[in-house]
Amino acid sequence: MRNVLHSRLEDLPHWQGQVAARRRDPGLRPYLANRHRLPDDRVLRSLTGFARPVTAVATGGGVLATAELGAVRLWNPDDGGCVLVLPVDGTVVGRVAVAPDGAWVLAADARRIRMWATATGAELRTFSVEADTRLSDTVAALAVSPDGSLLVTASVDHIVTVWETASGHRLREVPHAYPVEALATAPDNSWFATCSGDTTRLFETATGRGLRTLSTAYTGAHGSVAVGPSGTWLVTQHTDGPRIWGTGPGAAPQAIRSTTGMDARLAVAPDGRWIVTGGRRTEVWDVESRTLLGALDGRTTSVAVAPDGAWIAVAGEHTVRLWEPPRADAAGAGGATGEITALAIAGDDSRLVTAAGPDATVWDPASGTPVRVRTGHTAPVTSLVAHDGAWAASGASGSLRVWDTGSGADLRTLVDPCADTRAAAGLCDQVKVTRSMGAVGTSADNAACESFHASLTRETLKGARDYGDPVTCRTKVFAWLIRCNARRRDSANGRLSPDEYERRHHAAELMLAA
Repeated sequence: MRNVLHSRLEDLPHWQGQVAARRRDPGLRPYLANRHRLPDDRVLRSLTGFARPVTAVATGGGVLATAELGAVRLWNPDDGGCVLVLPVDGTVVGRVAVAPDGAWVLAADARRIRMWATATGAELRTFSVEADTRLSDTVAALAVSPDGSLLVTASVDHIVTVWETASGHRLREVPHAYPVEALATAPDNSWFATCSGDTTRLFETATGRGLRTLSTAYTGAHGSVAVGPSGTWLVTQHTDGPRIWGTGPGAAPQAIRSTTGMDARLAVAPDGRWIVTGGRRTEVWDVESRTLLGALDGRTTSVAVAPDGAWIAVAGEHTVRLWEPPRADAAGAGGATGEITALAIAGDDSRLVTAAGPDATVWDPASGTPVRVRTGHTAPVTSLVAHDGAWAASGASGSLRVWDTGSGADLRTLVDPCADTRAAAGLCDQVKVTRSMGAVGTSADNAACESFHASLTRETLKGARDYGDPVTCRTKVFAWLIRCNARRRDSANGRLSPDEYERRHHAAELMLAA
């Protein structure tokens, strides 16, 4: 119990000395810590009172807008008070956006996009999205330009439309071969990005001309897209996590190992230093180092970042939390870059090694700072061993790598010879294929070896239950192998002994070669 209490109090300065001393006491090991998190002290406030699940959230100009079935609510983020409720005729609002200066709010339901003045709640105009009326959800995506002058929408009939927000006029249309799931605009309005299927394309706003297509090597539909404030990069969500792309030609993508899932929503900090992705939980990632800065538990339906980057709006089922983003320097003190799957402590307490995904991190326990991040595994690390602080071993997917904790260099690699066999057996089980042999996962897992072992046992034991002792066993097995390999005759090779069969076989090959 004292260990658990200490784990709760270790962040308090006047408790740190006592906690550190207890952890170093060899008579108190193993040290137990509470894995359940305390309430996050970075949650500034929670907005409550939603009768239905929150489907979208957006912010701009000091106004926070949330959407739910039948209503759009406007909030004051400073005190968490609801300022205005805009009814939307009992329909589901899937997208919401706020003007950069907070003057108006947009909400997209199944058939149209409506604009209201945030000060009075008066409806300003309606953007009629013309699409197949048989479809139940016409507006698939929308994006507002950073200056608020343009609105880009996507309908489920594969048409992307650019609108003028001041007049509601339709400026141009860009057809696509497949439905568009996500949209984003450049900071200077010169281009916009569309995500359709597994492809991201950039189009010139003034003409609708295609500028470039980002690589389609990564499959999986996009859940969301966001553009960096400089316009030189954008981030898209994929099945295996977000990827940061350069908007210039030939730029290679940078992967982020997020655990938020395929249906994540993305947002970018105003200064471009970090991105936030929400899905299974909310995660903040440093753009330059692609390290996890912090996470907020709880499923997320939508995320939005304040114009000054001071807080993140995280929409859940029936609540919206305003969360203070972690500092960019918190990665070193906050922990590993993902969920820890393995942990090891060096025998001299000089080093702590943790595993998160395919990476292993070496920590200095005294200062709590990372010393080395070890990459190179192609699968998640499932086991760790730390020696005396000089070397560590990490295991993943049938291989064990022994490496120097100071330099991160490999000292040796040990490979499990049965790993591929076990993987094949697991695949057979997954697809419900019945294997013909027993002894799954061993080097003898084939019919020839099983027949050999059965013959060896039957012909050497001759009714006995065991060999008696190791010497007798080795003697009998050796004698049987000599007879089997040299003198035994079999009908499959014309009743010839193995020696005679090989002699004739090689003689025939020599005559053919001559």
